[in-house]
Amino acid sequence: GLSAATCELTRALSERGDHGRATHVIEEGLQRHPRDPLLWIVRGETALACDDHPNAENAAQRALALSREDDRVCLAANAILARCENQRGTELATAGELQPALFSFKRARDLDPRWAAPLANMGTTFSLLGRHRRALSFYRAAEELEPQDPQTLYNIGLELIQLAQWRAARTTLEQAIDVQPASDSANKELLAQCHRTLAQVHRHLGANARAVRALEVASHLAGAGADIWAELARAHLSCGEMSKARRAARIALNLAPENSTVRQAWMEFAVERARRKSRAGGR
Repeated sequence: GLSAATCELTRALSERGDHGRATHVIEEGLQRHPRDPLLWIVRGETALACDDHPNAENAAQRALALSREDDRVCLAANAILARCENQRGTELATAGELQPALFSFKRARDLDPRWAAPLANMGTTFSLLGRHRRALSFYRAAEELEPQDPQTLYNIGLELIQLAQWRAARTTLEQAIDVQPASDSANKELLAQCHRTLAQVHRHLGANARAVRALEVASHLAGAGADIWAELARAHLSCGEMSKARRAARIALNLAPENSTVRQAWMEFAVERARRKSRAGGR
């Protein structure tokens, strides 16, 4: 009836980004039918779309109070409450309150076990606490729910590096790259970071030419800043490509002469150049 039409119109307006009108329509519907739990659910969804978590939480609680026996209402209300709790956890983690943040993420996971975000956030929080095996287990759990999520795959790769599982890290980072279209501009920063981290893994495994290629792709995606030029200098140096290493190190130094990483890359080049000159002179 009218309630269903109100819900449909509100959702259509919200999907178009017209959150003001969506809120107005659903609030008018609630004035006429204040005891309809589905209207409260849509009110909660509309509030979430506006990042209005207090009103979203209140709407979900009202829906539950009106219809705790309706599985559909309970699922929808718990999904809203999970997103509010997850946001609370994110705010706590940002403020450095990591243990309370974990509690909020756990509650969000319990409210909506089908949602991967709280699991991934628990992984990130455990990583910040230095508990990398625990972090990896939560990232793996998030991956089970969203196996093609590039951010989760990238985070798994980072944890595997922390655990010195270099070959597994290489495989996972390659997966993270494969699931991202190169043409997707929204993911360019993440894709570039995947290539940079993969270059780090290649260098550790002795695949220096592959490290160079990965860094070149990263620079194409994100623009070659001083840090990437410094990494390229090191990679070229590992390949024995002295002229390319010198060029990359010089560009990095020109871009950021006070950067400690850049200065270290130039020093490594200079030391290797001196070593080679000394060896050549001793023949």
